[in-house]
Amino acid sequence: MSASRHCARNSFYFFSEHPISFLADKPGANALAHPIAGLFFLVALALLFFAGPSFAAPDLPFEDGQDPEEIIVTATRNQRPLSEVPMSVTVLTRDEVLQSPAQAVDDLLRIVPGVNLPAASSLVSHPTSQSVSMRGLGRGRALVLLDGVPLNDGFGGWVNWTKIPYQNIERIEVVRGGSSSVYGTYAMGGVINVLTRPAEGRSMDLEASYGTQGTGRAHAYVSETVGNTAVAINYDFYDSGGYPVVAASERGPIDTNAYSEHNNLQLEANHSFDSGATAYVRTNLFRDKRNVGTPLANDSRDVWDVAMGTEFAAPGGGDGKISFFSSLQDFDNANTRVAQDRASEVLALTQEVPSFDIGTAGQWSKDLGFWSSFAAVGMDYRHVQGENRETIIDLPFDSSVTKGKQDALGIYAEMSLFPWPQFEALASLRFDYWSNYAASKTSEGNPTEYYADRSATEVSPRLSLRYEFDNGWATRGAVYRAFRAPSLNELYRGFYAGNMPFRPNNDLKPELLRIGGEIGFDYRNDRIQASLTGFWNELDDTIAFVFNSVPAPGASFQKRGNIVATQSRGFEFDSEIQIGNEWVLAPSYVFTDSTIQKFPARPDRVGNWLEDIPRHQAAVTLTYDNPDLFELMIRGRYVGKRYSSDTNDFEMQSFGILDISASKQLGEYLEIFLMVENLLNEEYDADRTGDTTRIGAPRQVWGGVRMQF
Repeated sequence: MSASRHCARNSFYFFSEHPISFLADKPGANALAHPIAGLFFLVALALLFFAGPSFAAPDLPFEDGQDPEEIIVTATRNQRPLSEVPMSVTVLTRDEVLQSPAQAVDDLLRIVPGVNLPAASSLVSHPTSQSVSMRGLGRGRALVLLDGVPLNDGFGGWVNWTKIPYQNIERIEVVRGGSSSVYGTYAMGGVINVLTRPAEGRSMDLEASYGTQGTGRAHAYVSETVGNTAVAINYDFYDSGGYPVVAASERGPIDTNAYSEHNNLQLEANHSFDSGATAYVRTNLFRDKRNVGTPLANDSRDVWDVAMGTEFAAPGGGDGKISFFSSLQDFDNANTRVAQDRASEVLALTQEVPSFDIGTAGQWSKDLGFWSSFAAVGMDYRHVQGENRETIIDLPFDSSVTKGKQDALGIYAEMSLFPWPQFEALASLRFDYWSNYAASKTSEGNPTEYYADRSATEVSPRLSLRYEFDNGWATRGAVYRAFRAPSLNELYRGFYAGNMPFRPNNDLKPELLRIGGEIGFDYRNDRIQASLTGFWNELDDTIAFVFNSVPAPGASFQKRGNIVATQSRGFEFDSEIQIGNEWVLAPSYVFTDSTIQKFPARPDRVGNWLEDIPRHQAAVTLTYDNPDLFELMIRGRYVGKRYSSDTNDFEMQSFGILDISASKQLGEYLEIFLMVENLLNEEYDADRTGDTTRIGAPRQVWGGVRMQF
């Protein structure tokens, strides 16, 4: 095993309550939105159910004797051996996921070089703060996929980590570096693709565990094959009493445990046609309820989504794939005003945020027959619409309903050439069209305000080169350009935190990674794998908050704007050392220098560190694997000092965390395990909003049983 290998409501109430007002176009709406979505949907369905039997089976690029776990699909949108990819990639295997002392995917990813995550776990943090940064570019600038479908929330861009069926993960592929040339928006820092087990054969997995803070979780997975169709049911339950998230020195009578509970039910069916083509359909029901540390600070999410797709041998040669996904979500949010002595609180505002998300993608790829080359062309489309129904209770603003729609259409091409066997040139280019429209704001006692439609086009190229020497060494490099479009959340939804209002900005434009690049060296032999990669990124039109002081009877607030240019540069070291036949040591280190280069509104901040990006991060994992005895994993990680905001006025101190897990197989079907996070019970700063410091998880111990049939 190794990190380098390898207040609640009915979820759909708003659709039955306002089926016309929510979906109907408003003045200024783009009339193409629904026809395009409908057309892609019909095409996807037609190919899914009718095209399969007429095509021959596609050839998969597995070599004789090659371990399928060494084949990755994310880096180039085609199946490639991990050892030959001209990019910086980490793969976490299923064994690593199950044995890691972590309860959520974001906690699992904390040891992966180049991945920056909020120090507070997604199990206790506010849904809108669940995000990921890669290579120091800042939160929300990396794309997360679940089986190839965007997991970044369509409305807000945040990542619903707890929606991932954790125990059903097959592997996780982490690709670092700008990937907008094939994946579009959000992928400027890289891509994380979580791949789950497909429905196949007859099997059943059961798992139950219990631990500190009254934390219980249960998992059940059942699959069966009927003829050429395999079906599977997957269910996950999590419930925790939580822990106090405000630092002990600042805690007051109002502070309580931040508890959370979620249920996740997934149904899937896969069908293999006689021709060799395949098709799948999957649906997911997810409900999450949580409190973030005070009695009135409650949030909930109800999500229903569906995905379907097909892979086939295309007429005239090559492989084709088409997919479709859609999601309905209701997010309820309560922000509170807490007294200075933290002895009382009142509701500041409540929000109901219903949203609808639909998308489709298609790709054709083919081996070209010369210079061991292959090419791929594809397109994808995503439509998102949502509302922010904001009720103001104790703030000097008006209650309002703000809504808008967003379309994103991308076309890309990719080609790999091997002019000679040891040298690869991989080039990709993508054209994106982004549009915001049908946006308006209706406040109490005021006429509806309609916002102007906005659109933009972006071109994202990338060139990657790799040369492999005969002695186990390889060198690689890349240069790229990328972008990120503002989300509906940034455009139309404000919030209140740390006794400070944060306001949206409907005039935001896309952020642009003007230039980025990397150069790296890899080494592999029978016992050692190591990679060293240097990187740099220059980001313009970065979206950031600017403080606005309004004279009485107004109120000071922070407002988003495209007003910053930032730079991120550094290097990553990742390695794995096989010690004997049973021990594996995997140390890693990352240096990241992320700073503000331009800030016209606040020139005093030039040179400041970016929010929550440490300069130094290190991790080491030691594993012992002996099927006759037990499995053991020890993880240690160090996070250097960070700042809670780009003002750099509050320093969050460095900290180190030690985790450990052990498991034992009892017979053919039963396994027992014990896991400990934060073994030494270190108290460390997770983030700070206003005058309130929130801390990371204390020591957590849990154990359980896992049965596989």
